[in-house]
Amino acid sequence: MEYCGDLWYGAYGGCFIADAFTLACDRSFAAFEAAAADPAFLAEYEALRRAFPQPAPRLESDGPNGACLCWVPENYGALLGTLLLSKRLGREAVCGARYADEALLCAQAGAYLGVKLHLFLGRGPGGLRTLTEQLELLGVSYDVNMCAELFDLPEMYAFQAWVSEPERRQLVNCRSNVGAFPQTNIAGAFAALEAKALVEQAAASLGRLDRVVIPAVSGSYALAVAENLPQDCACVCVECDTQPDLTEELDSYCGAFTRVMRNRTVDRVLAPRLMKLVDDGRVRRVLVEPGEAVKAGRAGISLQSMAALRYCGDRPEAGTTLCLIRAARWGAAT
Repeated sequence: MEYCGDLWYGAYGGCFIADAFTLACDRSFAAFEAAAADPAFLAEYEALRRAFPQPAPRLESDGPNGACLCWVPENYGALLGTLLLSKRLGREAVCGARYADEALLCAQAGAYLGVKLHLFLGRGPGGLRTLTEQLELLGVSYDVNMCAELFDLPEMYAFQAWVSEPERRQLVNCRSNVGAFPQTNIAGAFAALEAKALVEQAAASLGRLDRVVIPAVSGSYALAVAENLPQDCACVCVECDTQPDLTEELDSYCGAFTRVMRNRTVDRVLAPRLMKLVDDGRVRRVLVEPGEAVKAGRAGISLQSMAALRYCGDRPEAGTTLCLIRAARWGAAT
């Protein structure tokens, strides 16, 4: 299993937490490294993936300007991998769930593994009684008040719960933009496993890849794909948001320094390792307005996927373009 052991990614990353907690971060990474080198753990991980199967990526050839479309499922690798680490270490799991589907999957997989789980639910999923009923049936404790009454940042509260008792708890990370070293590293390693397989499958089917266009919110999935692309393949990360007046700032979030898109009510925290790839010129960030994105006219896909289609339609380029799209999901930014 390949993983990044860097503490910094150019200007990003780091460990902006009190010195008293850095030893726990080092121990967490050491535990991950031991698991990543253990064939038994990796076999358990693959078994867990089979127990909760996701649709296989599906290629279509009818994209705008000759682009090949690829329907991709949600990349739950980080969620399942860090949950399995909780079982290995015998610790309670804490997770911040931004979407209803990841909250339910985390609860189901936790019950399957016999891991005690506490969820912090974002405002969207926290208001879904059909979801919270299932969590209760699965024996999962959850908090809906933090996000409802304070900032709608469930991952932040989960990170705080982990760092307050790191010897008792394990952070279940759904994406690569949350946490100081090594949480972003660990999430990225699990997310990259499926992304690598996707890139290899697409390259084999199409013969070559000249450009890959990826819809993004935090950029966690884009990071996993971008790090597995050939050096001569262009990577475009397309962002689209209905929140008004978002501006970009540099800030520390859950112990890592990165770029944040924010207004007075919303923060969109971008994966720090992806921002390093942007600075290095390996990834291009593109913003598409929602009013333009919906003109893509494709039913059932996320707003960011519509924006990626619109980008391909507006910018024909020579060579083979692969445009990733995925179904809409509910509970937060879609």
